[in-house]
Amino acid sequence: MIKKIAITACALVLCACSSAGKISDIDTGMSKQQIISKLGNPDKSYSKNELEVLTYLNRKPKTFSFDREDYQVVLINDTAAEITPTSKLSK
Repeated sequence: MIKKIAITACALVLCACSSAGKISDIDTGMSKQQIISKLGNPDKSYSKNELEVLTYLNRKPKTFSFDREDYQVVLINDTAAEITPTSKLSK
């Protein structure tokens, strides 16, 4: 039982590390579909008229760290206009 828990914990850590750098693959000018294909569905999103904001939680582009950065991708007419970190929490 303890072995299964340890294996599961290791798998979760490795998955978290593998998705951490994906935000660095995003650039302004990319389409919404290109962003979603690289980052997956956003954790949160909202829109108003031609403006849409996609929020991705805890996608820090650096190596493993105890810092947390969430990112917002601002889309205008389905094209990325701005990519910004929204918060930084140190543990």
